Amino acid sequence: MIQQADQTPAAPSTPTLTPPAAAPSSRGPGAELSPQEAEKMASWIQADVSSGKMSEAQARTSLADLGREFTPPVADTRSAEEKMVDKAFSGAKPEEFVIDYGLPDGERMSQEMQSFDASARSWLANSGMHRELGNSFVHTIDSTLRETAKMSDAELETYGQREFQKLEHVYKDKLEDRLRLGARMVAELEKIKPGLKQLLQSQGSGDNAMVASLIVQQAERYFARRKP
Repeated sequence: MIQQADQTPAAPSTPTLTPPAAAPSSRGPGAELSPQEAEKMASWIQADVSSGKMSEAQARTSLADLGREFTPPVADTRSAEEKMVDKAFSGAKPEEFVIDYGLPDGERMSQEMQSFDASARSWLANSGMHRELGNSFVHTIDSTLRETAKMSDAELETYGQREFQKLEHVYKDKLEDRLRLGARMVAELEKIKPGLKQLLQSQGSGDNAMVASLIVQQAERYFARRKP
């Protein structure tokens, strides 16, 4: 559900080959920058739009030169109370989240489990979730996977439709926008540590209404905290 809402085409990569000094480049200033430098400049441009220092038209032109696409600023619709709570409960560190893999006492995690554990903690921490919310997110995904583990494809489809109706009841006409926002955050977390999209596509875990709701709510905090 969340992963399916991400319909924004991937930005074209910045060329990494530098033309000979004698041959003038016609590809724009972005061609002379490393991918890291272009990404940093793109983030500055987006920040200038959010703070009102640059118009969207100017930003689109500048980002095109860098081989990037313009992303419209996210409106902060949190209430004053929500902003106060979000400020009080800042994001937790990776090691602060509680993830129970159900191992017997004294049994150590396999290398595969250790790798997943590191990824999961990265997603939680980089999304900015506070400890309690992150723990709740992990518990909800675990419960969902237990519920859907033996479902057939047809049963999973029915399950997804039923969960989507729950989201429609809560978010009404704002649902598609909220899902797209959640998908944007997931895409950014995926760049840092791949695997989150695959997890959300596993046995309907991303279709669960509570999982999707936790993601879209955190996405609003995630992007709101970036604003100057």
